[in-house]
Amino acid sequence: MKSNASVHFSELENEINQYVYEHVDDVQLMSIRQLAKCTYSNTTSIVRYCKKLGYSGFEEFKIKIKNDLQSQKPAGYIVTAKETSINIINKMRTLNREVIEKTVNSLSLEQLSRITAAIDQAETIDFIAYDANSALADYAAHYFFQVGKICNVYSDIDEQIIFSLRAKKENHVVFVLTRSGKTKRIIKVLRQLKAHGFYTILISCSSAAAAKLYCSEFLETIFIDSFKEMSDCAYYTSAKFLLDLIINLYYSQHYDSVLKNDKEYNLILND
Repeated sequence: MKSNASVHFSELENEINQYVYEHVDDVQLMSIRQLAKCTYSNTTSIVRYCKKLGYSGFEEFKIKIKNDLQSQKPAGYIVTAKETSINIINKMRTLNREVIEKTVNSLSLEQLSRITAAIDQAETIDFIAYDANSALADYAAHYFFQVGKICNVYSDIDEQIIFSLRAKKENHVVFVLTRSGKTKRIIKVLRQLKAHGFYTILISCSSAAAAKLYCSEFLETIFIDSFKEMSDCAYYTSAKFLLDLIINLYYSQHYDSVLKNDKEYNLILND
């Protein structure tokens, strides 16, 4: 299939093309006459439209159109007004692929080894997070529980500071989740954690210079402070990938014991 951007459509063919984008699932079940009726055109115009896209005719078009549309790579992933579902699918897929690729490129294998070794020694995994990051922390805590770690999520600053003052640093690894790494309360908590010797892993963007000063490890996420460029989506895709990666590294290194714990858990749950 040719890219639509490289095809010159007549006004009528543009209308057919718009209808196809908006009703691609329905089009796959239509006859050529039904599509012509829905687009206020005729069968000759439908065949001409299909051939301009590189298909031999309507039947090949109908079989391949959905997969071909979904396989098109958009120029970027900024969402614009009144886009079709296919365009949004392609842009979101591009965003996820590119964000994860950029996240991987910033990783250090040596650093990952240090982090997994620290987690191996810790009894408890703790998360410092606010707002939507708390939901991501809850997800990661659930996952860490599944591989055999006790977890806590602290989203209130009072809890965070008291934790930093009272917990025994030797038993804990602390993840700190923040998009910008610039908020004063995050810096305040990080200062306390560093002062009391905790092993902390900051998951944030490259501009989190102040926060990095107080952390044992820094894992960089993708974050552009612009809603138009889907900043939150990029950040959470990147941060979730990093957490999934670390958890599965731990799982792989403790494979048999993790599966044993999971089996025991399911026996109790289903008893």
